[in-house]
Amino acid sequence: MQAPDAVRDSFRKVQASLKFKVYLKTINGKFYVYRQVSAWDRASRKVKVQSTYIGRIKDDGTYIRKEETSNDELENAKAIIFKHGGKVVMPEEQRAVAEELGFVSDTDRKLLTCLSMNARASRKFIGSIAGLSASAAHYRIKHLEERFGIKYIPEIDTMKLGFLTYLVFVKFYNEKPTLEEIKSAMENEPRVQFVGATSGAYDLVVFILAEDNENIRTAVYTLRSNENLSRYDSRWEVTPFETSYGVLPLRDRFFDVVKEKVWTRTKENPRPLKGSLTIREYDVLRELNLDGMCEFTKIDDKHKLDRGAAQYAYYKLKERGVIKRVSITIEKLPLRYNAIVLLEVINSSGFLKTRDELRTNIISADGDYLTNKYSLVGNIGVPDGGMLIFPVIREITLQDIELQLKAKLNGTKISSLIISNVILGDLSYRSFDNRYSPQYEGLVKRNVIKQEKKQVYEEDKQIAKHEV
Repeated sequence: MQAPDAVRDSFRKVQASLKFKVYLKTINGKFYVYRQVSAWDRASRKVKVQSTYIGRIKDDGTYIRKEETSNDELENAKAIIFKHGGKVVMPEEQRAVAEELGFVSDTDRKLLTCLSMNARASRKFIGSIAGLSASAAHYRIKHLEERFGIKYIPEIDTMKLGFLTYLVFVKFYNEKPTLEEIKSAMENEPRVQFVGATSGAYDLVVFILAEDNENIRTAVYTLRSNENLSRYDSRWEVTPFETSYGVLPLRDRFFDVVKEKVWTRTKENPRPLKGSLTIREYDVLRELNLDGMCEFTKIDDKHKLDRGAAQYAYYKLKERGVIKRVSITIEKLPLRYNAIVLLEVINSSGFLKTRDELRTNIISADGDYLTNKYSLVGNIGVPDGGMLIFPVIREITLQDIELQLKAKLNGTKISSLIISNVILGDLSYRSFDNRYSPQYEGLVKRNVIKQEKKQVYEEDKQIAKHEV
């Protein structure tokens, strides 16, 4: 039913007066105004839309707010404060709001950053950075683990294992496969690390690790030929992806492929080859990928290694840069959904002049939330440009990011996608110390910012040598 002009005019005025999204709904010939909010449901891993009735509009255009309550005087006072840019949090609501939005104290933020930078450091060492005793740090970390669902993961440089990262964008025409069909087709390919259903120009975004172009062609052909996907008309676009910020957690299935890199002693190869792993290093990598805080002695016992062998293998992997650090991902983030911004460079000269603005944007803080603004950033090859993935906690975050980038960057075409469902794999959310990011180093090198004194997150440890 089409609304009368008076109703439409009144609704437009209501829209303009509010800071949140509303829509007009017709029920039995009458017109009602509802607030609409998109929220991420952690259980189903889907974006769900929540609607709340806020008023109705009569045929003559009269807007009638939802029936007022005895708290109207307080609400009117709040409205006046909000109108002038203020913020109201009632004492009894303060803790609940903080919990919902993921706010943390300065001490807890320091702990989260320490865990993001070196989760395996001793609690005494982490406590010294946060200004706590070892026992107090242990207690606070346990609370953070429970509150935010902290999972410990190793940050692995897959290039040092001989694997490149490829990004695949998929667009389906006419009909689309179900999420179950997509998952069934993707989950048995160990090179696939992440699959997200997206809304926008593409229907899927897929991260694949492969040794070279021949292997990525084979992997994509295998996926497209799967019986669950082959009957759907689709376009698959493949491009190299070079991570410049953040980490993409690896699936355990990936280590079935990594196992091929394990070195076996032979007369022709008496020592490990470049890019290969000893069986001990492989065992440590796989166990830490399941649990980044797994005790080395348990790995020794499980794989029948000499006492201390797993710990020695771990430090050798760190020395070679295969493991950058054991970090964290926060699984109970108050997340609405994940968003992607795609940057296509259409004028190299213009972009290079504002590249430092992009670096600054990546490492700058965005509010008082417990994680970094972006969870994953990297360069893409075709088209020339980049991709930024970030968690949307507030309704306006995606719009904010787009406006920030459009205002600062030249020579780029900016578009966005919303990850409506995580079909396979995970993204990582953490509180990385951006003074250790390549973006920060680039800004220092170009004298855009001054080098700050860095917090040291590595303990001075002496590890006994354990010969291969």
